[in-house]
Amino acid sequence: MGAVPADLTSTSLDELLRLNSMLLHERHHWLQHVGTSGGIYNSLLLNIEAGYVASMCDMERLTEDDLPLMLSPAKAHEDLLAVWEHVEAVRRSFFGCRIGTYRELDRSGSLSTRFLTEQLGHHLVKSVPGPDGGELRLPQWPDELFRDRPQYLVLQHRGWAFGARHLMEFSARVCEILKLGVDRARANLAPLDLSRYLVGVYRVAYDVFLDGCGTETRGVTTLVAAAVVCDLALNVIHPPVAPAFLASPGQRLIEFAMALKGFDFTQAVVIDRPDDVRSFVEGIHRHIEEEIGFSVGSVPKVVTGIFGHLEPTAMAASLFGPGDAAERPPLPDNAPLRWLASLWAEAARIRIDNPEFFALPSAAYMHDRPYFHTLFDRVAPPVIKRDGLMHPSRQETASAQWLAFSLELAVHADLLRGIIYCRPEELATLLARHGKALSPDTEMSDFHARLLFGAILAACHHGPLGTALTRRVAALLDREPPA
Repeated sequence: MGAVPADLTSTSLDELLRLNSMLLHERHHWLQHVGTSGGIYNSLLLNIEAGYVASMCDMERLTEDDLPLMLSPAKAHEDLLAVWEHVEAVRRSFFGCRIGTYRELDRSGSLSTRFLTEQLGHHLVKSVPGPDGGELRLPQWPDELFRDRPQYLVLQHRGWAFGARHLMEFSARVCEILKLGVDRARANLAPLDLSRYLVGVYRVAYDVFLDGCGTETRGVTTLVAAAVVCDLALNVIHPPVAPAFLASPGQRLIEFAMALKGFDFTQAVVIDRPDDVRSFVEGIHRHIEEEIGFSVGSVPKVVTGIFGHLEPTAMAASLFGPGDAAERPPLPDNAPLRWLASLWAEAARIRIDNPEFFALPSAAYMHDRPYFHTLFDRVAPPVIKRDGLMHPSRQETASAQWLAFSLELAVHADLLRGIIYCRPEELATLLARHGKALSPDTEMSDFHARLLFGAILAACHHGPLGTALTRRVAALLDREPPA
C-alpha cells in the first residue's frame, strides 16, 4: 500500500483498504480513457468542442458580460453554439447522460456521419504530427459505410441514455471490489458484501449483460466476464478507428453478451494472477470471435498504426521543453491532443501483449504492485490528487515543468468548456479548485500563484476575460492578483 496521508494515520485498516481500492478504481478510469477507442472518441469530441470555442470565439475580446455563452444574445456566438450543441449531443448520447438532457440537446437536429467523421479527422491531422514530421495518416472509409449504415440507436435504461459511462463505472467498480475483497481476506477481515457496491450507476451495465447472456450463474467469474465484455465493447469501432455513428457501446455490450450464451460461467478464474486472467480474457475473446466473427485484436493494431510513432515522454519534452516552468511560453492550443495521442499509442502497445490489464487491472496490482507500475506508469497522468492536493504520480514527474504542464492542460480544458454554461463567479470557483489543489490556501507560494494565473490568462489569450477571472480566482484564494 502507498504512503498513508497524515490525516489518515488513525483510520481503521478496513477504511484504509477501502480508500486504496478506490484509488485503483480511479486509475482504471484513466486506463479506460486512454486505452480504449471509446475513451479516445470521447476525448476527441471534448477536444473538438474546445477547438471550436478557441477558433470561433474571439477570446482576446471576450468579457465577463458575455458569459455564459449559451445565454449570450450576441449574434457572433450563434454559430459557435449551434455546432457545439450538435457535437455535445453526440458526446452525451455516446458517453451516457440523463435522457432529458440528451433530448434537450438533440432538439435542433443532428450531424451527418460523414461530416462528423471528416471534422474529427481534420482536427486530428491539424493537431497531431505524423511520422517523420509529415502528415498524420488516418484510415480511409468506403462510401457505403456512410450511405448504408444501420440506424444509430440511443439506448435508454431507467431514465438514462445508456452509454460508455455505464460500462466504465461498472468495470472500475468490479476492479475496486475484487481488490477490496482479496485485501480483506488477506487481513482476516469479514467477507465483503458485494451487493452493497453494485447499485445505481454501477449496476446498469451488469443488468444489461445478464439479460443478454442469459446466465443464472452469479459469482466472481460472472463479474469478471461482464467486466471483460464491457472493456471489449468500449474498445471496438469508434473514431478514429472507424467512422462515427456505427454503434454505441451499449449496442456492442448487448451483442457481445448475447454471443456468450452457452459460455461456461462456472469455470474458476484466479483474480490475483495476471496470467490466469489473461487466459480467461482470451477465452472470452475467442468465444465471441467464433460466434459473430468480430476480430478482437484489430483495434490496438489500428491505433498503433495511426499513432505508433508517438511516445509520451518525448511528446511532453517537445511541448514544454527546458527552462523556467513559470516563464516559458504558453502551451500551443493543440497541446492536449498531442499529449493524449502519445498516450493512446502507448496504451495500445500495452494492450496488444496485456489485454487483461485494461479489463481487470486489479489482477496485476494484487499480484505484484511493482509489476502493475511497470505497465501503468507508461501511460500514467503526470500528477494525481491525494488529500485534495496535486502530487507527482512518479519520481520522474516531480519537476515543476510537469506540474505546470498538467495545470495548464486542466485549466485550458475547464475554461474552454466552462465559458459555454458557467457564469463568471461559477467559472472562477471551478478554476480556483486548481489553486487549492496546488497547496493549502495559507501556504500557496508565489510560484504556484504565477502558474495558475498564467494558465488562466493564456487560455483567455490575455484578453479582458482572463484579467477578470484571475482577479476573481485571486480573491477566492486570498492572493494578490497579477499586476
